[in-house]
Order: sequence, then structure tokens, then C-alpha cells
Amino acid sequence: MMSEPTHDAPPSNIVWGVVTDILFWSKIKGGLQRTGYPLRRIRTALELMETLKNETPSVIIVDMGNDAMNAFAVIQTLKEDEEYRSIPILAFCNHDDVAAFTRARTLGADKVVTNGVFSMSMDDLVTELVQGNDDDEL
Repeated sequence: MMSEPTHDAPPSNIVWGVVTDILFWSKIKGGLQRTGYPLRRIRTALELMETLKNETPSVIIVDMGNDAMNAFAVIQTLKEDEEYRSIPILAFCNHDDVAAFTRARTLGADKVVTNGVFSMSMDDLVTELVQGNDDDEL
């Protein structure tokens, strides 16, 4: 866990994608284009924590199938830290990975969806979280 707050930056409408897979990153860029939200790609846990010192995103998208980073640790670290727990997390995973789906929810992800739902509805899902609506119907 992190100690003292390192900044007082209010959330911007920037959306972070904790994604190493170039295919999913391309889908995110294309899918969120009409929302107008600026995007930042985060590739490592260190980059995530360093960037949080200077910028507070409105939403963090986490690929639960990210082999290069422990996505569960990312969610847990953010949700256990008082300074960052209010940042909404949208997690997505393979439709048959029930364990990842359940664990992401248990760790505090604000919304967990399958890759298919994410690909088809990411703009609406992100907009709901940015605006503070969490309808959890998908």
C-alpha cells in the first residue's frame, strides 16, 4: 500500500488502459474515440504508480488477461489505498474465466464484463463510470 498522498490533482476525464495487448489497446482507442476522452496506455505496475503521482484518471480499464502485469494486484492495490479507491475500475476478461470475473469483483473492480461486452459497449461503460452511474446491468 502507498503511504501519504502525493498529489491533489482532481480527476480529469482521462481514461487509463492498463493493457499490454496491442489488439485490445487498438480496440480501446477506436471504441472510445467518439467519447472524446483522452487516453493513456499504462504497461507496467511501476508506470501505473508513478503516473498516479501526477495525474488522477476518471476511469482505469484493466485487462484481466494481461500476462505482463498482475491485474489482480493492480485492482487490490488501488482499492486498498484510501487515496485511490474512489477511482472507478472497469475490468474485462475472457467469458469462460469465471474465477477472474469473480476475483476482480471481490477485489473491488467497479464493473467487470466479458471481452465481448467490453468490445461492444466500452464507450457506454466508460461514460457511465466517468459520470458516476454504475448500472451493473451488463
